[in-house]
Amino acid sequence: MKYLGLDLGEKTLGVAYADPLGITHPLKTLEFHTHQYSEVISDLVKLVNEYEIDEIVVGNPISMDNSLGDKVHYTETFVTKIKDTFPSKCVHLEDERLSTVEAYELISEMKFKDKREKKLYSDAVAAKVILDSYLERNK
Repeated sequence: MKYLGLDLGEKTLGVAYADPLGITHPLKTLEFHTHQYSEVISDLVKLVNEYEIDEIVVGNPISMDNSLGDKVHYTETFVTKIKDTFPSKCVHLEDERLSTVEAYELISEMKFKDKREKKLYSDAVAAKVILDSYLERNK
């Protein structure tokens, strides 16, 4: 199985890939206007086709106290778009709590030109963390 992991933000979408061996790789971060997720759908179609993706894992932004805030609503809307775009693909939600924190820890020693470059790479790494979590839980 090949997986695409997604970490949805307000203006960015971190993307990671898992190969058939379950090895995950941060791919890229897609940018869009605030909450205009449809702007990245064509990019996702290209990635799903290029990597021959079987299943998609989307980070579920549940709060630390288990409450469901506005971010969950935006994620649900995005997941609906994903399911409509890829009706033959299984789409899973995975708890993303602390994935961004873990991503920053993983890249803490890396050198970046500026904060923006670091932020964009950390989004892709957060998608990798989400995908790792899903794969580990579903061994």
